[in-house]
Amino acid sequence: ADLLNLIFDLAIQRGEVWTLWQKSLFINSLIVNMYIPQILAWDKTRDGKLHILDGKQRLTTIIAFLNDGFRLADNTPDALGVKIAGKTFSELHPEIQQELLSYTVDIVVTVEANDDVINDMFVRMQMGTPLTKFETLRPQMGTEVLGFINSIAEQNFFATKSAWTERERVHY
Repeated sequence: ADLLNLIFDLAIQRGEVWTLWQKSLFINSLIVNMYIPQILAWDKTRDGKLHILDGKQRLTTIIAFLNDGFRLADNTPDALGVKIAGKTFSELHPEIQQELLSYTVDIVVTVEANDDVINDMFVRMQMGTPLTKFETLRPQMGTEVLGFINSIAEQNFFATKSAWTERERVHY
């Protein structure tokens, strides 16, 4: 989509909320070609101007970084074996710049909707349950550690001697 045709001013949208770390990790994800969710937009008047419904943080981060709007955080992981931490887009190695520029962002455009339908869609999309601190930590622990912890939790002692319910045992 043409950047001039992206509109971020819907009243239902929040302002900029991502931290530098979140932006940096997101840019790293694009460079290493990780999947990112589709952007959802609304062509309200069918004129090609896309009102962004979901994906504002992602798109504004991309646009700002490509325009040297911020430096990646000092603790940003390397990308493709190259140190990218602390750099702006123009300071990245040309091959890394090309990886970022070649990433395809999918945008799903809704046209058959009115304000009420769009508001309802937005509310439904934002109804996800936030991850707990532990749920965020679990993937960082790795599958080997989690497998070990699960094997301990499945021992007879925890099933018979603890006061945990089955649901609590599995959760913790």
